[in-house]
This record gives sequence, C-alpha cells and structure tokens, in this order.
Amino acid sequence: MEKQSLSDSERIQALASEVRALREQQRALVQQLDQLRQDQGRRLRLQAEQLQHLQSVLGAFLQSPAGKLAYGFNRIGTLLSNLREYAAVFFAVVRREGILSALKKTGRYFLPHPPVLLPPASKNLALQAVYETLEAWMQERELRGLAILPSAFEFEPLYNQRTINFARYLSDQGFAVIYVAWQWAPDQSLEKSYQNVYGSIFQVPLYPFRENLHALNRFQGIAAKYFFCTFPPRIFFETMTQLRQLRFSVAYDLMDDWEAFHAHQQAAWYVRDLEEAMVLNADVVFAVSEPLRKKFTHLRKDIQVIGNGYDPAQLGPPNLALRAPAEDGHIHIGYFGHLTEAWFDWELLFQLLAAREDIFLHLIGYGAPETQLKRLHRWERARYHGKVEPNALHEQVVHWHLGIIPFRPSKLAEAVDPIKVYEYLHFGLPTLVTGIPHIGRYPSVHYCRDLEELCREIDRYDPKDPPESEAIARFLEKSTWARKFQQMIDCLAAEHNFLCALITEKES
Repeated sequence: MEKQSLSDSERIQALASEVRALREQQRALVQQLDQLRQDQGRRLRLQAEQLQHLQSVLGAFLQSPAGKLAYGFNRIGTLLSNLREYAAVFFAVVRREGILSALKKTGRYFLPHPPVLLPPASKNLALQAVYETLEAWMQERELRGLAILPSAFEFEPLYNQRTINFARYLSDQGFAVIYVAWQWAPDQSLEKSYQNVYGSIFQVPLYPFRENLHALNRFQGIAAKYFFCTFPPRIFFETMTQLRQLRFSVAYDLMDDWEAFHAHQQAAWYVRDLEEAMVLNADVVFAVSEPLRKKFTHLRKDIQVIGNGYDPAQLGPPNLALRAPAEDGHIHIGYFGHLTEAWFDWELLFQLLAAREDIFLHLIGYGAPETQLKRLHRWERARYHGKVEPNALHEQVVHWHLGIIPFRPSKLAEAVDPIKVYEYLHFGLPTLVTGIPHIGRYPSVHYCRDLEELCREIDRYDPKDPPESEAIARFLEKSTWARKFQQMIDCLAAEHNFLCALITEKES
C-alpha cells in the first residue's frame, strides 16, 4: 500500500511538473505574441507617418501646374484601362437595359476620381460627434459592447437583409453599432451618413471610417468589441487586421458566393486570395448554407452553418395563405424579393404562364429590369405590385395559394439561403423552388429541377390539404433572427473570452 501510495504521489508530482511546463510555454507564447503586436504597432505608426508625409507632398504637387498636367494624362490612361477592365460589365448592362441605362449606372465608376485627402479624425467633426455620442451612451445606458458591421447597402429596413437585421438585433440587445455603409469612391455622398438610423445604430461612410480607425482608441476600455464582416474587398481585410490591434474579435460571415457574383459581372472588387485570407484570419467563420461551408473546408474545418431567418413580429399574423379556391378560379402564386436577372429566372416564369392557364402570378420587389416588366405586363394573369414594406406583405399574401422562388440553376443560387422561404412558411404558403436544391429539405418546400416538375407539383396542390403545421412550427421556432443571431454572438463571445484570458494571463 505504501509503495502504491508513493507511486501515486510521484505521478501527481510529474503531472504538476507538466502543468508548470505548459504554463511556462503559454507565457512564452503570449510574450512572443505581445512582442509581435508591439513590433507591428511600431511599423504601423511609422507607415502612418510616412503616409502623412507623402499625402502632404502629393497635395502640394497636385496643386502645381506640373501636377495638374500629369493628372490630366493619368486621367486619360486610367479611363482607357478601366474601360477595358469593365467592358464585360458595361455591355452586359447594355444588352439588358439599353445604352442610356448602362451609361447612367456605370459611367461614374469608369471615370477616375481625383485623389481625396481625407482629414484626420480631429477635423472630421461629424465622425467625431458620432463616436462621442456612442461613448456617452456606453456610460449612460450601460451598453453591453460595441459592434462594427460593414454593409453594401445604406441602412434601410425595407431591404430585409441579413446585415441590416443583425444590426437591429444587436441594438435591441444593448450593443452600440457602427454600421459602415459601402462607398465606391471617397467623394461619393450617402444620404444617411453620420445619422442615428435606429436605436443605438449610427451609419458611417466607409472611407472616413477607414481613414480614422485610430479614433476607435477611445473605446479601448470596452471588453466586448466585435467586427462582423460579410463581404471580402481588400479594404475590409486591411481593416480586419488593424482592428485586431484594438482588441476587436473578428467574425467573417459567408453570406453569398462572391466568386459566383464576380463571374456574373458583379462584385468587381472580388479577389479569391483575399477572401481565403479573411476565412483564415477570422476568429470565427459562419456560412449561411452547407454548400458555402463545403467550399472553404480545405482552409478550415470549424466553419459553422447558421442560415438566415425571419422576424415574426415584423411580418404580422401567421398562416394567412388562401386555403380555398379563389373566386376567379386560378391558383394564385406569389414571389417577393429581389428580381435581378443575375439569379431570378424570368424565362421560367414566362414558360410557366404559357404552360398553365390556371395560374395567376404575383410579383413584389425591386431590381426588376424594365424589359422584363414590359413582357410581364402583356399577361392578364400576372401582376407586378412594386415594393411593399415587410409589415404590409400579409395584405397581399392573404390572396395567395403558393409561394415560389424561381432561381436560375448556378453556383450563385446553390449557395444562398433565401430569407423569403422562412417568411413564406410563416404565412403558411407551400413553396415551389428552383435552383436551390438544399432548401428542398425544409418542410412544405418542394424543389423542382425544371418546368415539368414545377407543373407536376402544381398538379398535386390541393388548397384543402392540411399544411404540415407541426413540422413547420418546429422548423420556424429554430429559424427566428433572434435564435440565429444569438448563436453568432455566443460563438464570437466564447472566442473573445478565450483571447481575453490569454491577455489577462500575460498582464498578470
């Protein structure tokens, strides 16, 4: 017994020695990380000083006669280069919408913009006022933390987009939110810049935000600081790396297949290597669909699929779909959302109208090409209702039997998790979908590969059939924005707490 006891004691001592050795290794790693952070900070300060000097020299040169002449030659050369680079985009718009629309939409992006030397944070009074307000709110309202969300859109609830809904949720949960709206150029004006657009959300334009990152130092005392990035232009990758210096935790949200958008002459800024760098450098990576997760599994295995969702309070009463034959004898099928030709299958809809005299088609949304709307107006059994606020959709849906998501088969469509499918199910609409195989697994959603299968599903439809109420209710309970977004916050908070523990260990 004594020998056995001594053996146990030796094992405990050995384990204690291993634990001490591991702690020493941990301290050494933390010290190395801290040294790297300090070295990078010194390099960034040196680069900032050099940049400030170069901006001063450049500003003086541009005001001189020689500088103005050089800028004129450069303007012509850049114009020709951009025309070559964006020719595919330009002529795609010409084919769809005509030469006038193409010139209107793309002209300002072809032409080079004169250099804009943005003022430092101390002179950007509007941005300074936003940060001072948020700082005061942090103290007065005891907000939980600070979140920064870049977006391709200005803040507009009508868009019912993931980033906008997430910003609202964070605000409702007690976070201050800096909503960074995309600008194509530093001098592009945005309608809602520096405005308090909702709750504790301020919209800030991209370039002033980016050039004044150091102004965020005022929030260094806040423990919970998050950067949620949803698309991968170079400017956001650079922002990600610099926000780390300010102890922000970083999440990259794979919201769309941006490479597929780029292949459709959109997302002109896309570079695959940059997106892969963001996936590798983020603390946490989310994906809205399984196809998007699989696309990046060669880089990391911990990508979490957190799909889109819906807000039942915003939509109004549930289960409003028409459960009886319509007075006009038609089967009423409806769609609401974006109507861009990049993924919306207009040809399939016109084929469906031609093949089925028993249907009436309703379209609600934005982004519809004028050429397609003109074709739609020729059909007596089709109606375009324009834009409708989310809280007024129920007034239209009450007249529909079925919902439809007619997307063209493509990598772009395969990767999406359309918000509208959750809203259709909330309203009790059995849903027909093309182009997005993975959502065919959702209750009361029927995936169709072509027009023939679409017609077959319509033949099977009987308005008197009881809906899959229990399965839909269980599915929707797990699909609210609140459930999805809280999952994302919890994941990043756990990672943030781990990083903070390392820093605390180092400081102690």
